[in-house]
Parts: sequence; structure tokens; C-alpha cells
Amino acid sequence: RQWFFKQARTRDIMSYEALLELRQIKWLLAALVFLFLLLIVVLVLGMRALGRAQRNSSVIFEKNNFIGEMQRLEASGKYDEMIEKAGARSLPYPNEPEPYWYLSNAYYRKGEYGVALDKIAQLKAGDPIWFREGSDEYVEEIQGLMKGPTRDGV
Repeated sequence: RQWFFKQARTRDIMSYEALLELRQIKWLLAALVFLFLLLIVVLVLGMRALGRAQRNSSVIFEKNNFIGEMQRLEASGKYDEMIEKAGARSLPYPNEPEPYWYLSNAYYRKGEYGVALDKIAQLKAGDPIWFREGSDEYVEEIQGLMKGPTRDGV
């Protein structure tokens, strides 16, 4: 009899220990699944951030190319081509100030001062911070040219 009870108690202790081990295994598996899911979320968010950064860098590259092209066209006196390209650039990027600046500059160089002032007004409305120091003198110069020569002949 004693032997039977001793065997039964040993089995109970062993099954209790096995139950504890199974619980530990269950929690370890749950922790591994959680870490795996966390890793997936971090990877997905990282890929999205990388995609945004690549898009932003391509927009900056595109903008720098545009500015370089406008400067080249202005230096070579191709104002009609400046107007065409800057106008095309302002359609997909209506809040970007540079196309309006180059449009204004091209119209100014062609002697179309009223249109140049209109483009400056669009620039100011879209981005008043960009249009700052020295800009008022530019507008005054255009307005003076629209009025014609003064008494001093200037």
C-alpha cells in the first residue's frame, strides 16, 4: 500500500511539474509571437518611412533640376521657353513658389510688366514668407517701368 501511495504522489508531483513546464512554454511561445508581430510592425513602418524619404528626395532632385534649367534658360535669354516650362511646373505644384518667381522674371524680361506683377501676386498669395527682402524693390521697379519715364528721364 505504501508503495502505491508513494507512486501516486510521485506521479502527481511529476504531472504538476510537467504542467508548470507547459505553462512556461506557453508564455515563452506567446512572448515569441508578440516579438515576431512587433518586428513585422517595425519593418512595415520602416518601409513606409523609407518610401516617403525616397519620394521626398526625388521631389527635391526634380526641384533642383527645374531651378538649374530656369537659370540656364534665363542666362541664354530663352524667356518664352522659361514661361512654358515654369507654367507647366506650376500646374502639378501650385504651392511651390519657384515657378511663379521664374514666370514673373521671364515676363519682366520680355517687358510684359502687368503679367509679371500678376505672377508676383500669385507668389505672395501662395507663400508670403518666401517672397521677402528685396522683393518690394522688385515690385516697385516693375510698377515704375509700367508708368514710364519720370521727369528726370529715369
